[in-house]
Amino acid sequence: MNDDFYYAMNGQGAYLNGQRLEKPKEITLSEGLVSANISSWSKKDIFQELLQKSFDIRYFGCGGIDSIHVFNGKFAAFVNSKSGPWDLAAQLIFAKELGLKTSTFNGGPVDYATGGDWILANEGCYDEVLEITKRFF
Repeated sequence: MNDDFYYAMNGQGAYLNGQRLEKPKEITLSEGLVSANISSWSKKDIFQELLQKSFDIRYFGCGGIDSIHVFNGKFAAFVNSKSGPWDLAAQLIFAKELGLKTSTFNGGPVDYATGGDWILANEGCYDEVLEITKRFF
């Protein structure tokens, strides 16, 4: 749509239109936007806490687009539940190459083959986001 081509290769970096992406600058939760599934979470306590502790919530409804905003440093975190493997497999490679943090809501490793609940976050806010998800899931 924007003629942007993102790609990442394990051990070789992440790229946008042939230009290597740099590790995003650290963003604290209070400074950053968080992407969270509003339609599933809007009436839940976890959503209210993320809303109160983050700068604000945004949700495009597409895991790829929401993740790209974390890769580019525009969002602090993407917190998503019930993801399929197709929703997160590529993002795990980008996260590794860009020095971002990923985990399940309880802090375990994300299994790209099964999907599920997961966090993609900037190092500056990861611990606080994980603390919130651990309390609710």
